Amino acid sequence: MTRTPADTEIVEAEERIFDAIRTRDRAALAANLTEDFVHTPFGSPDQDRDAFLRAIEDVPYEILELSGEDLRVRILGEVALLSGFQRAKVQFPEGAVVEGISAFVDFFAGGPGAWRLRHAFSIDPP
Repeated sequence: MTRTPADTEIVEAEERIFDAIRTRDRAALAANLTEDFVHTPFGSPDQDRDAFLRAIEDVPYEILELSGEDLRVRILGEVALLSGFQRAKVQFPEGAVVEGISAFVDFFAGGPGAWRLRHAFSIDPP
């Protein structure tokens, strides 16, 4: 699939978010979220920006790998949707390594050069 420069900008924003989550870099992650950011994990309560940032800092495992697959971008003026699959590999303190995948849709706002994540929805497939 050929990406436009605008599509590439959204994918690069998503990759910065994945990297900040993987490294638990609260400042980098916060810089890529709007002030009114909300995460909606399927089957769980919504998390506002502060709760999401705390949750990332407090995960009880090391994130070894975090990446996106089958990423699709749709830009609608000053908003953009990015959907795909997030693949993660984590290691728990006792040494167990687990891999998982979830489907997600991320809603970015701001426009070219200023894209920030405003809403994230995720679901773990059966």
